[in-house]
Amino acid sequence: MNIIFHLMILLYAAWISANPEFNSTQLRFGYSSLTTPTSIYDYDLNTKRRHSKNRMKVLGGTFDSQNYLSERIMVPSRDESTNIPVSLVLSQRL
Repeated sequence: MNIIFHLMILLYAAWISANPEFNSTQLRFGYSSLTTPTSIYDYDLNTKRRHSKNRMKVLGGTFDSQNYLSERIMVPSRDESTNIPVSLVLSQRL
């Protein structure tokens, strides 16, 4: 079975968690990014719907990921023989 998750961000880390219940129809997965705190979801394999289980709180309490944009650019090395990936986080408020 192939499952495709459409995440709205380009730069992220995603993982699946172990499920001790062999016949479960739930898949627990998580993801985080430069602009999104760690988020945990349950995905129902029958209904193909995901349900948010937990999202890490950011200290200060006023963080809104919609205020930020992440971007990856390639920067040439000094001798220009190699492109180096650089990840940026930009405020959309500027």
